[in-house]
Amino acid sequence: MNEELRSSEDIQSLITVSEDDYENLPKHMKNLASWQELVVAVEKMNSFLDTKKTRPYSFQQAEIVELGLGPNIG
Repeated sequence: MNEELRSSEDIQSLITVSEDDYENLPKHMKNLASWQELVVAVEKMNSFLDTKKTRPYSFQQAEIVELGLGPNIG
């Protein structure tokens, strides 16, 4: 039972996007990243979340930069 619960929690912690979702974004938001760039970013974020051992499943700004995403505030 605990294993089933853990699997359910793991699934919920992953980020999902669809091409339809992307296409429904306002044009100015789609200009920030192509569909392919968005997919790569989501894969990087999900990979990072998969390695996190504790909650919260969130990102600090420095972690976003380490993933090669977002502005470099360094």
